[in-house]
Amino acid sequence: MASTAPDSLSGAGPAPPESNALARSYQPRRMRAAVISIAWNLVWLSAFLGSDAPEQLAEVLPRTALWVAPAYLAILFGLYALVNLPLELWYGYLQERQFGLVKRGLRVWARDWIVGNAQHGTMFLLGAWGILALQHLWGAHWLLLTSGAMLVVFLATTWFGAELIPPGLFQFGRPDSLSGRRLQRLVGPQHELPAVVLFTWADMRDFSGGLVGLWRRQMLLISQAALELGSDAMLRFVLLHELGHRRYHHLLLSTLAAWGYATAGLVFCDAIIIRLAMIELGSAIYIPWLALFFTTWMILGQPALAYIGRRLEYQADRFYLDHGGSLEEMRQALGELSHRDLARTDTTRRRQSLIEAVPIVARRIRAAEMHLAGRAD
Repeated sequence: MASTAPDSLSGAGPAPPESNALARSYQPRRMRAAVISIAWNLVWLSAFLGSDAPEQLAEVLPRTALWVAPAYLAILFGLYALVNLPLELWYGYLQERQFGLVKRGLRVWARDWIVGNAQHGTMFLLGAWGILALQHLWGAHWLLLTSGAMLVVFLATTWFGAELIPPGLFQFGRPDSLSGRRLQRLVGPQHELPAVVLFTWADMRDFSGGLVGLWRRQMLLISQAALELGSDAMLRFVLLHELGHRRYHHLLLSTLAAWGYATAGLVFCDAIIIRLAMIELGSAIYIPWLALFFTTWMILGQPALAYIGRRLEYQADRFYLDHGGSLEEMRQALGELSHRDLARTDTTRRRQSLIEAVPIVARRIRAAEMHLAGRAD
């Protein structure tokens, strides 16, 4: 019978691989960076909205109805990028460089930062402008139409997942015939792998990857380092684990769950904005208020979204175990991945484990042992 993997550890079982010193140093910094970044954005947004800046900015912009909202939104995103630049430089480059997790050279990082922000800014501008346009055109019915539009956008961005990776971040390629046969041999003839795409950059050390896209456009991204330096045990675990995600349509389910929570947040935030801020529908000032409350909404929902993510990971682990994988090989593979990617394998603080969508190794091994014990019964 299938087991339900608990988020608590109890009972005897195989010990998790030892967490290396780099991981014990890196993971708290990563968590600190996330907390500080979110808090900083909430602070500057609150300060911006608490001042006269939103109204003054609207007054100095051209009064042409077609362009005032996009200009306002472009300036708003520019402020976001600038106030976050020091944090991203410190935590995203200078700190990560100490662990060999970023590309070599500040100029290369700056290029990727500009490319990523350009894509992010374009999506923000189109999405925010779309919300304002629907408010103008449909009035009280804009939430229903926005919900439908968001569903289309969520599905489309998942469908075109590979194409939406900012250009220039990685070099992509297909595995050669020998590597392709190796990957197929590892999963066995009974399983059909999706299209495999390798990605890398100079000196990349990560053993990373995963499924992107939906249905016929779905492909499996694998880092070049994982293919060249990873053991057969690690690759077999990764491949069968990802095939589990594919078998149970986890990308689609995750997309629908994220859309449902985002839609509920939009309704909730709109009610607060209308009551507290008393902003008229269609006003460009509506967007920074939405950003403030929607960010708060996503923070509040992170434990629930992370819980769903952990359930999906446990289910994919069970697929691996039910299709030729073993507990010892899984332990070896997770130890190899954790050591390479500086992941914690021991029990983390409860508040950290609540917001992590991927369970730590100790809990994954315990859940796998419980599943095998249940299957034997």
